Amino acid sequence: SPYVYVIQCQFEGPDGVDKTSGGSATLVRKGAEILVMTNKHVVTEGEVEAEECLVKRFDTDTEYDIEGDSIVLQEGKDIAEAPVPGAVLGILPTRMCTERSVIGDKVLILGYPGIGSKESVTATEGIISGFDGDHYITSAKIERGNSGGAAIDIKNDCFLGIPTLVYTGRVESLARILSI
Repeated sequence: SPYVYVIQCQFEGPDGVDKTSGGSATLVRKGAEILVMTNKHVVTEGEVEAEECLVKRFDTDTEYDIEGDSIVLQEGKDIAEAPVPGAVLGILPTRMCTERSVIGDKVLILGYPGIGSKESVTATEGIISGFDGDHYITSAKIERGNSGGAAIDIKNDCFLGIPTLVYTGRVESLARILSI
């Protein structure tokens, strides 16, 4: 949970009025670089990319400003990442899963859903229920705002992927995790 943050992004709407959108984000180490990783739909509003994003945790005073032009959107995937200036993580790199999880494996979803706690990260547990292309299907509860958080494979204690888009007003019994 120390690596899961809230992300709030500013956009200039087509009418010239600024808008705010957000979700969750995960700080990961790739080589010598520390990146914030989230979903593309968290840092874009339609075709408009965020001008800037604030990445913070409710339970600490830690926050980082991310300039919109530093955000890289992955082609064909709902993934966005950007370097985090001044971020310091422990000595160990983020432990990425190297093996594909199988049906029945337990997963833990960490994030900041809109209906969750306003003081700390929330956690929900489930299992891998199936597969859909690059997505794991899970029984874990994922709400709007969890997008971009962390999905942890409990058995292997590793970062499996990021919870992805949940439509407001639409109840789903099986949610999606985008595989990293």
